Amino acid sequence: MKQIDTKTAVILSLVVTVIILPFTQIPPLRTFEARYADLLMTYLAEKAKPSQDIVIVKITEDTLAKLPYRSPIDRGLLADILEKILASDPKAVGVDLILDQPSEKEKDDRLLSLLEKNQDRVFVVYADQQDGLSASQEVFENKVLENVSKAIAVLPKNSNDGIVRHFLEGRVYDEIVIPALAHAVAGTWKKQLSNGHSRIVYQHKEGGKSRDFPSYPANAVKVLPPAWFTGKYVLIGVDLPFVDRHRTPFSSSRGEKEGLMPGVFIHAHILDQLLSGIRVTDVSGVTGIALFWIAGIVGLMMVRIRRSIWTRIGLLFIGLAGWIVFSLVIFETKSLLIPTVPVIATMIICAMSGSAILWQSDRLEKRFVRDAWSHYVSPDVVRDMISNPEKMALGGEQMDVSFIFTDIAGFTSMSENMPVEQLSTVLNDYLDRVSAEFVKAGATLDKFVGDAVIGFIGAPIPDSDHPNKAVSLAIAIDSSCRRYQAELAEKGIKFGHTRIGVHSGPAIIGNFGGSNFFDYTALGDTVNTASRLEGANKNFASHICISGATVQRTSNHEYRPLGRLLLAGKSQPVDAWEPVIAVGENSAPAEVYRNAYAELDKGTISSLKTFKRLAKQYPEDYLVNYYLERLGTGQNSTLIDLTGGSNK
Repeated sequence: MKQIDTKTAVILSLVVTVIILPFTQIPPLRTFEARYADLLMTYLAEKAKPSQDIVIVKITEDTLAKLPYRSPIDRGLLADILEKILASDPKAVGVDLILDQPSEKEKDDRLLSLLEKNQDRVFVVYADQQDGLSASQEVFENKVLENVSKAIAVLPKNSNDGIVRHFLEGRVYDEIVIPALAHAVAGTWKKQLSNGHSRIVYQHKEGGKSRDFPSYPANAVKVLPPAWFTGKYVLIGVDLPFVDRHRTPFSSSRGEKEGLMPGVFIHAHILDQLLSGIRVTDVSGVTGIALFWIAGIVGLMMVRIRRSIWTRIGLLFIGLAGWIVFSLVIFETKSLLIPTVPVIATMIICAMSGSAILWQSDRLEKRFVRDAWSHYVSPDVVRDMISNPEKMALGGEQMDVSFIFTDIAGFTSMSENMPVEQLSTVLNDYLDRVSAEFVKAGATLDKFVGDAVIGFIGAPIPDSDHPNKAVSLAIAIDSSCRRYQAELAEKGIKFGHTRIGVHSGPAIIGNFGGSNFFDYTALGDTVNTASRLEGANKNFASHICISGATVQRTSNHEYRPLGRLLLAGKSQPVDAWEPVIAVGENSAPAEVYRNAYAELDKGTISSLKTFKRLAKQYPEDYLVNYYLERLGTGQNSTLIDLTGGSNK
């Protein structure tokens, strides 16, 4: 088996990479890749020294049970909590609660006053209509928070599995940056932020569990020691069963129950990673594509190794395992998440593609002899001989066939007046067109003799409909050659029309020759008659001449008679016809011509007058002119003697 060279491997891997890249975005593959990343993040991601400076104040069911109403959360309680925390001198406070509707005015005013006075330390989450707020809620929120420090608390969920893996760095409103809640609380927002997303590095403990943050119920804050909040980053939010809870990567590693997490705790994880400086980057863009390409090359290199198929498969698995190990090392040492699942898919597909190419190449080599023969004889002949090797023996069998002869009018003089190089090009193009029509019709190409193309239908595979198919083939050849003649005329090249002869009957089909050289061809009177009919076109200026034996066995075509022809080697005249579809547009209507011909065939005295009238009406009808000329010399018969002279 051949090998794939390095250049081919590089190009092929690039092609496969470009093709497969869109498929890496299909939901199942993306989910599989995301779950793999979840396992890395919850087991192998770099762990920072747990920060002792993050405290969560959570509003629980116990908190709400002590309030007169559940929603909106009592602003008086929030004001009490904030006063207690701020009196303890925290580093910063993040309020993960949306103030989008009014409650009791006195309590609202008290809370708002606290927020406005502590803009440097307290940050309240801000949302708008793209986050689900109504227009009226957004208007109220903008009015209330006009002089309050705002932050973004958006936690984008994966569209396939709903897991929160990234956070929004911030948003820009009229060139004003509103940072993410964690950025605002940590003070890291003062650098220019974009609308981009960053991966959340959830801090984990041994066994893939989420780390714990000190958290206290909101209703207990008033009795807690102030020292518990001094110098701390405090986040205030809800911890309720069905409110603001999200799936996290711990859902992949620890199950659904442990994976659900209140939004305020997710913000604590984000704050923790910002304070520790830990960051995990997803490799994408040009670098990601380059990794796909490298993986494809690796897959194809496995195919290049000249070993057994099982050895190659084993090496491919080693390559896949090596990529996984490589991704783990890069993750642990560089905190980079490189594509793994789709890259493995690329490697496998490239390996399979390379194997398929080699298999096809090997298969083509084994079929070389058969393909070579197909350039000389019909592919049907080759297939038949492969299926029936005994037919390779010399000799033949009688079969019912339709023979098709074609020839170019005036080819001899044309070849004398045309440069050899041009003649070769023009003739090869012509023969290619004609032979293509033979193959398309399922005919067997017998041979080329100069500009003549000879073939038959009905052998080696018998076909009861061969007369109809032979006439259809003749019409197709005529149409194709007329177009080619017109194309050459536009280039200033004069090219004769194609003359075609068709005859049906028995012939001996088989291999004829000597023990070393032989030809698959046909012998018999049917062959000779078809050849003579092709030459008969010259007398009428027609393009297609079909024998009555063929016409009688067809039902798909309309004809008009050419005449009763006495052909060389034949004792009886042969009725000759041409398909109406191949007649010029300005010729007499088929029925009108047939009536005139029938009148002449009966020897009617008025035939001359009839043909004169037709010639005046249809001066371009070559058959009308032919018979008018004959009648003018006293030949008032449809019997035409073509036994003398050449047929060409």
